[in-house]
Amino acid sequence: MVQMLSFDGTIGRRTWWQHQIVSALVVFLLLPWLTDAIVYAFYWITPPPGELAANSVLAPTGYPTKAYLLTYPLTLVLGVLAVWIGFAATLKRVRHSGRRLWWSGLYLITAATNFTYKLLLEGGWPVDWSTLNPFSVVSTIYVISTIVLVVMCGVLNGTPAQNLLADEQETTKSS
Repeated sequence: MVQMLSFDGTIGRRTWWQHQIVSALVVFLLLPWLTDAIVYAFYWITPPPGELAANSVLAPTGYPTKAYLLTYPLTLVLGVLAVWIGFAATLKRVRHSGRRLWWSGLYLITAATNFTYKLLLEGGWPVDWSTLNPFSVVSTIYVISTIVLVVMCGVLNGTPAQNLLADEQETTKSS
């Protein structure tokens, strides 16, 4: 776990993929599960008034909002943790491939455009690809940066001297 959070050293493609999978599991499995657990615990501890009980699950009103407010700090902490793990892995992988470190900023661009994309969808921005609007620009940047990031970090080999170092680190770590 310490290696996932560290910005030191280099890693190979396999380790980069492992870190990305852990980061995705935190966001897509652990976060929704914990959020639902907190909300259900809130309902169990303080049930809604009688007139809201029938509608609280299907039609959120003011009462369920209080339950979801409890999950915002958890969402923030786990979201930052997932981005930290992904960015640390990308920085180490970029270093391993012999590229300049500013390429690791591509991960932050991908994360930021993904967040903006979701905000635009939630905000009801029209999905119109025929005109140049914020949705199409952010979506295009997101897709291009994700493809470049996956190819650069997850597909291409690193520099040969750095590969030997990363392979030695991975074999000593697994031994």
